[in-house]
Amino acid sequence: MFSTSKRADERQALAIAQRALSADPDVLDIHLGYRFKNGWITDERVVVVELRQKLSPLEVRTTRRDLVPSRFGRLGVDVRTGGLAIQLADLGLDLEELEAPSKGGQYREPKHLTLAPVEERMQAVFHVSPDAGFPTLKKFLGRVKSHLTATIYEWEPTHISTAIEEAMEGTGKTLTMVTMPHFGIAQGTQDAVADMRKRIGKKFKHVFASVGYGKLIPSAYHIKVASRDGEEFWLSSGNWKDSNQADINPAGEHSTDPAPLLKHNREWHAVIANPTLADLFQRYVEFDFDEAKRLPFTKGPAAAFPDVFVPEAAFFQKEVRGAVRYFEPLELDQVLEIQPLLTPDRDSNQKHIFVKFATELAESAMRRILVENQSFSIGEQQEYEELFSTLIKKQRDGIDVRIIFRDPRQFPRGAETLQRTLEKVKEFGFDMGHVKVQKNCHTKGIIVDSEQVILGSQNLTPAGSLFNRDASLLVRDANVASYFEKIFEFDWDHLAAQEAEEAVGGIRIAKPGEPTPAGFRRVSVSELLSQD
Repeated sequence: MFSTSKRADERQALAIAQRALSADPDVLDIHLGYRFKNGWITDERVVVVELRQKLSPLEVRTTRRDLVPSRFGRLGVDVRTGGLAIQLADLGLDLEELEAPSKGGQYREPKHLTLAPVEERMQAVFHVSPDAGFPTLKKFLGRVKSHLTATIYEWEPTHISTAIEEAMEGTGKTLTMVTMPHFGIAQGTQDAVADMRKRIGKKFKHVFASVGYGKLIPSAYHIKVASRDGEEFWLSSGNWKDSNQADINPAGEHSTDPAPLLKHNREWHAVIANPTLADLFQRYVEFDFDEAKRLPFTKGPAAAFPDVFVPEAAFFQKEVRGAVRYFEPLELDQVLEIQPLLTPDRDSNQKHIFVKFATELAESAMRRILVENQSFSIGEQQEYEELFSTLIKKQRDGIDVRIIFRDPRQFPRGAETLQRTLEKVKEFGFDMGHVKVQKNCHTKGIIVDSEQVILGSQNLTPAGSLFNRDASLLVRDANVASYFEKIFEFDWDHLAAQEAEEAVGGIRIAKPGEPTPAGFRRVSVSELLSQD
């Protein structure tokens, strides 16, 4: 905690910096934060000055720019290149305006369905991408007898669509789907829907989810679930895209090639043969289908986004550290205890199901809590903040609490810069020595004491944990938890890092027909906004 006098010194230093630098066109933002050394956050409070592009001392002399002072008042200064989102905002492309507010929609829990725990004998295949994602999904699709009922957030007409088409061969088979509407952004889903209609015709029943202001879901229909024949279901953190479900099998081939780990997302999946759970998920999707018919999505005008030139340095991919390993699926035939977790559903006490169970899981920890999630966003909603407060308390009690989240520098939609995110996490109270960032991390998982694990699609954001349509499983089994723990430890040691340098500056809007300059890549803003 900071004393009143220190807070006053900080406010005074910030005010002096703002008066001195606010008129400088190369200064994008001035705020209080922490100094970064050797690429990672320290304990030193500073005035942060974010520039369009940080220059070397030689470049400063050559361009005759004034040096930013090393101190303002009692605080030192940390000069940085502004992150991608801030640079785009300076160009008039405010990504945060495109983010839906983290508030509830018109969704009401289905009265005929209950999210009760299931403890039964079942066959299950727990697996990850890029190791064995698509091969396992393809086998699941190949077992469809009469109907497949599915949801997906993002979808592209690739090998996955071909596998679905093959699954629908034969008379009497049907595919019923609810998908997230992405008009203007992530056009691939619309293309995949149109493509599937051409492939299987009347066998395909589809509706866009009721998403948007005044609809059932305010922000995102983010769930990734498929149920076949009311017998077996697939549940995942990953979309039906090459980045999430590549047509590769490095685990089955015992590969040591690092390329799949560098190119494709880390995802956690489950395929479970259990009629109780498969029927439950099927009926939830059917409920969403009917509700979307009752309160349909309304298509607005498509946003027109320009292209931008981004330096090639923004796309640099670090190497895997140490030996490469791919994990084969864990196949079980035993009694499993599984609690289904759906958002935005709430219990009889109006507690949101996912956050309630995630918080209780963290509270139960005696030795270890491992969190691996695409997002790690501190929010102000009390229910949501209780989860983070529990993690802080456990960490201060000596529990091994470690966190991996996705590097926001490669994923700028509505995200602040990585350094700002780390500053918020530190300000909340986390030990930053136990936090790492990982490129292509799309997992949404929590492991406790090698005994219980949550896996699914809920991001650790207020929208993802409270208000989006998402689905996860809380599996109370040591075999399953230990399997995912080994993958977490591999990612922690070989893929995740404590490196947060915001070094990519000079982003600018590309004029129509303008050739791409050397050292830059032309990228559509809609591509940058597309979420995996």
